[in-house]
Amino acid sequence: MAKRTTHFAIRRFRPEFDCAAIGALYSQSIIELGATSYEPDVIEVWRQWGESTQAIALTLSQGQTLIAQHSGRIAGFAQRQPYDHINMLYTHPDFARRGIASALLEELLISARRDGVRELSADASRVSRPLFEKHGFKADEVEWIERENLRIERFPMTYLLDDD
Repeated sequence: MAKRTTHFAIRRFRPEFDCAAIGALYSQSIIELGATSYEPDVIEVWRQWGESTQAIALTLSQGQTLIAQHSGRIAGFAQRQPYDHINMLYTHPDFARRGIASALLEELLISARRDGVRELSADASRVSRPLFEKHGFKADEVEWIERENLRIERFPMTYLLDDD
């Protein structure tokens, strides 16, 4: 089966326009893409951030946040915050596995190099870990975080930009 590609543009986050669409994308991504890897109670706690446009604006206005847009629709977003950490990388389920997350990640790597970052980190989920590994990130020991009395597994990962 041939891989489907999607044509899209990458631009900067605009809080005055993007928060509601990002909230919907974030929640839907977690519900649909996360369902294969996480229990329903974890999904419910995880997706709640997407309900607050104020929290979205506050979080994504920091650092560097990029939006992938296709035909006027937000297909994915990624954030580097602080300067040496990928804080978020999400794709709408309708656009999953079409190169959007890879393109966003590549843009963050380019800007990190330009900013003189030597090592970039990310806390990957079970869903995103293969993508980060595909791009050369190395996993550290698994760690567990607690949210609302639930233990959630994540994978701290690092990428040495000097090695490229």
